[in-house]
Amino acid sequence: KIVYRSAAGTSDVTLATLADGTTIATGGFLLAGGGGYVGPPAADASFATSLAATGGAVGVRDADGALLDSVGWGTASNALVEGTPAPAPPTTAAPGSSIVRLPDGHDTNANAADFTVSSSPTPRAANH
Repeated sequence: KIVYRSAAGTSDVTLATLADGTTIATGGFLLAGGGGYVGPPAADASFATSLAATGGAVGVRDADGALLDSVGWGTASNALVEGTPAPAPPTTAAPGSSIVRLPDGHDTNANAADFTVSSSPTPRAANH
C-alpha cells in the first residue's frame, strides 16, 4: 500500500493498493498520481486524496503493514518522517515542483538528507 499522513496525523490514509505479486524491477519506478496529475507519462496508480503542500508524509507498507520506506516534508512531525523532514516543495506553475530522492536509491533514513526540491519533475524516470 501507498499511504499518506497529514503533517501531525496519527493514522494512515490509503492512497493506492497494489495488486498481490506486483514487483518493481531494480532501478525501476512506479508512478502514483493524484487527481491533479495529468502526465505524461500516465500514472500506474491514481488516488483522489489531496496531499498538503506545506507538510505531510507518504509511506509504502507491505502486505503485513510493515513500513518499507517513507518520506515526510515541510512541517511534518508524524511517525512516517525519517529523521528531519525534507523541505516542502514550493507551489509553482505546471508542471510544478516536487521533492525527489537524489541520487536515486540513496537512503540514509534521514528525509532532509535524502530528498531535495526539484523544479523539473521527472515522473517514472531518474531524478536530476
